[in-house]
Amino acid sequence: MNKEIKYTALMYHQTTSPARNKYYIPIDKFEEQIKLVNRLNIKSVSLEDKFFGNKENKAILITFDDGHKSNYDAAKILSDYGLKGYFYLVKDFSLHNDDEYLNEREIREISNMGHTLAVHGKDHIWWTLKSENILFKELQETKNWIENITGKAVITCAPPGGVINIKTANFLQQQMPEYQYIRTVKVGINKESNQFIKITPMHTNTNIRMFQWSITNNELYYKYLQTIYHSKNILRPIYKFIK
Repeated sequence: MNKEIKYTALMYHQTTSPARNKYYIPIDKFEEQIKLVNRLNIKSVSLEDKFFGNKENKAILITFDDGHKSNYDAAKILSDYGLKGYFYLVKDFSLHNDDEYLNEREIREISNMGHTLAVHGKDHIWWTLKSENILFKELQETKNWIENITGKAVITCAPPGGVINIKTANFLQQQMPEYQYIRTVKVGINKESNQFIKITPMHTNTNIRMFQWSITNNELYYKYLQTIYHSKNILRPIYKFIK
């Protein structure tokens, strides 16, 4: 019996300097991280192609939340190193604040670089607070908006704040099966069969050694992350269903 391939999913937000909060990564620090990925010959996960690495090469899933303007430069760096990124967009951010968030031209260009644009929501309100009718309408609207810009099918989404419970998870699986992969903010290492994707949060204080532990699936480092991240995290009780 073949052993399932394991992979890491990195979660970024903004790649700007100076950092305004812990989720900001200076662009030079981000490029240093990507250079290490390149040196270690680690490949990109492709959800569309169901490529999660192989015996010869580890792979990582590189994701960005919210669609901040700085993601455009991050996308170019990834392309320079032959890597693929997943950019989860908030429709209202892009349409009503395009000085700070990616506009439709930039979204199209990122897609043309070979990256994937995906759904983070119409707004940034937790999906668990919305009725199923409203959530279905908003997710369909946001998905159609992205697909009209990129010309590519959207097969993955990421709930705002990473907040998802068993009720919302069942709704997505039953009513919106086109979302084959749902990226959460539960910390951990993924198996290729996982629909609910666990992450490693990328913070301002993530140094290069910590980053290397992340991308090489260091089990002890992940146990440490889970201890400090989930112990104070309000999501902990509702994430028990994600294995």
